[in-house]
Amino acid sequence: MGFLVIGICLLGFGFIEFNAGSAFESSERAAIDILITNIPATVAKVTWMIVQRTLNGKPTIAGMCDGANAMLVGINPVEGLLI
Repeated sequence: MGFLVIGICLLGFGFIEFNAGSAFESSERAAIDILITNIPATVAKVTWMIVQRTLNGKPTIAGMCDGANAMLVGINPVEGLLI
């Protein structure tokens, strides 16, 4: 379970680095890219935990990581259109 959390953290950091690094500078656009990457991933984690609590009675760390992974993969292609 620990490796799953570490892997998702590294994956999230990689997505932030990839998306915000596309601005090639430390600017307002890079900050917006970080927010556009982080906020949907956080909302997906919380939503996934609420769904798991509703269906199974308790949320799990693996479910939280699944929600974060799904949103990071889903937000990456359209992230440039949201700016």
